[in-house]
Amino acid sequence: MEVFDILHGLTNSDAKKTILPDSVVCLLTEKHDEPEAPLFGFIETKDYLNCTEGERKRSGWRAIKSVVTWRDRLFEIQLQPLGNYYLELDHMSGPSHRSFKLRRDSIRNKISDMVPLYGFYQELLKSLFLGGPSSFDKGKISVVVK
Repeated sequence: MEVFDILHGLTNSDAKKTILPDSVVCLLTEKHDEPEAPLFGFIETKDYLNCTEGERKRSGWRAIKSVVTWRDRLFEIQLQPLGNYYLELDHMSGPSHRSFKLRRDSIRNKISDMVPLYGFYQELLKSLFLGGPSSFDKGKISVVVK
């Protein structure tokens, strides 16, 4: 809940005060953004952490799911306890999840081919959050993070 509250209250000026490189902060905010304007526009939030037993998922899955706008785009943010993450790893280690993942990755690759900017953002996020290469090329775009 603490992380959710922090995300919900982030402003453009907060994003500029992070330890992220300036090149990443430029992607988060725009020059014409008002400093105290919210960074994300929260449209809908479903709380599966603090719900009643009747509202809980039968699988035991727990999280807070929010649909947000950021720079005129829609995103879903999911915050879940670490124990929930391990539960998902355990349940998703079987053959059914492998086939699901292959199918999902195939669809994502097709979308990347049709919408190059989608593929660019995928590569950028992988690089930033998964510690991938600090430089990559995507069509006519080259990215070097210093």
